[in-house]
Amino acid sequence: ENASDGETLKLNGSFDLTEFDRSVDWVTGNAGLIVDKNLTLFGGTIKQATRDSAIAVKQGVRLTLAGGIVISGTDIEFRSGAGIYNLGTVLLSEGTITDGNAGAGGGI
Repeated sequence: ENASDGETLKLNGSFDLTEFDRSVDWVTGNAGLIVDKNLTLFGGTIKQATRDSAIAVKQGVRLTLAGGIVISGTDIEFRSGAGIYNLGTVLLSEGTITDGNAGAGGGI
């Protein structure tokens, strides 16, 4: 919420996503982190601990992942995008998406 459009967030360490967004305007249901503006995430590790997508990118938004970032998904069974549910644009540069299991798109 507090990041500005186009901002680079430098992550240091590991972040376990245990909370999830239950907003009515998000069509996929839930995600640990919903990206609704253009952002770059640089470095660090993001782990999803619940049965939701780790990151969801809204339509018309660009998310850049860089600096060796690791996105660790979970098992979301029949839904799509365990690591990243993407309705926008995702650019992965120097990063890894791992441990996602989904009906479609375990990584993205």
